[in-house]
Amino acid sequence: MKKKFALIVPLIGIPLTIFLYSCTGGSNTGKFKKPNVAVLATVTSPSRGGQSVVAALNDGLIPDSVPVGFRERYAAPGRQGRPQRLGVLRYECIWETPVNIDESAIFLFNYDSLVKMPQAYRYKYWNGNEYVPVENAVGLGLVNDQFNNTSFTGINTTKLMIEIDSVQRFMPPILEWMVFKSKGSPAVAPLIKAGGDRNVITGGKTYLSGIIKSVGPLKNTQWTAKGPGQVEFADPGSPVTTASFSVPGEYVLTLTSQTGKMSSS
Repeated sequence: MKKKFALIVPLIGIPLTIFLYSCTGGSNTGKFKKPNVAVLATVTSPSRGGQSVVAALNDGLIPDSVPVGFRERYAAPGRQGRPQRLGVLRYECIWETPVNIDESAIFLFNYDSLVKMPQAYRYKYWNGNEYVPVENAVGLGLVNDQFNNTSFTGINTTKLMIEIDSVQRFMPPILEWMVFKSKGSPAVAPLIKAGGDRNVITGGKTYLSGIIKSVGPLKNTQWTAKGPGQVEFADPGSPVTTASFSVPGEYVLTLTSQTGKMSSS
């Protein structure tokens, strides 16, 4: 008996995760009181093929030890004596909608002196036409194994760039990047990823595992559907649920949620 594939369900939002570091512990990000809007952004870095997504920089994970394989590789006889090619490393924090920010923090780590710490770094923001330096930057610390905070005059932007001087190309010392929402500024819409497209067999159901990231309380979370038939959600108000379909065809499922007056799908 042949199986009939009843429907194709495109879901809005496809997550992309690229891990560049081996993280073995948690983080001390909880000491900060202001909302960290970096979790709502996509962090990228220039590469030969264009812009590469660097998901590890805003995932909230900080290593508390050096992986054994990494230590053996970089501590091998003769390796430490080799000349290191140093250059400028750039990362961009990109938001889908403008955010109001006035502070940032980066976690620097030299892997127990196995890699070189940077000599300096600076922040720039997108003013709608080009990147320009933030004004009145205070901080710009270079302390190993901790967050280094920098405050600056508040800005409204969709992009923040950090340029780091004198770092090794393949093992940068920045492991986490936080960007803080200005006090009293408007709410920021949540970041929502519904999942990838899939096929569902007639009579079956599909498991939905939506992801919602927010820096404020969520409300009005809801799955909705468009297609040729009826869609039944086991729990339409939960990002993680199941859906079943009355007739074959192509359906679009959308996950929506809201923070304050700001909603997104």
